[in-house]
Amino acid sequence: MATITQDIAGRADTLNTEPTPEQRITALELLLQQLVFVLDARNGTFSSDELDAWLATCTNRMYATGSMPAGDVAALERLHGLVTA
Repeated sequence: MATITQDIAGRADTLNTEPTPEQRITALELLLQQLVFVLDARNGTFSSDELDAWLATCTNRMYATGSMPAGDVAALERLHGLVTA
C-alpha cells in the first residue's frame, strides 16, 4: 500500500503544472463540497442547512445592495447550488 508521501511524489509533475481556469473552478467546487460535508458532520455548531441559509442571505443582500457585480453573484449562486445539492 502506498503512503501519502509516495502518492504525492508520484504526482509531482501534475502538482507543478499551472492549473487551467476550469481546473481551478473545479477545485474550488470540490473544496466547498468538502467544507459543507465537514460542517454537517460536526453534529452541532453549524449545519449544511445553516450554511445554505447563510449563503442565500448573503447572495440576496449582494443583489440588493449591488456590492458585487451581478454576474459574480450569479456565479456564486450557481456554485452554491452545486455544492449544497
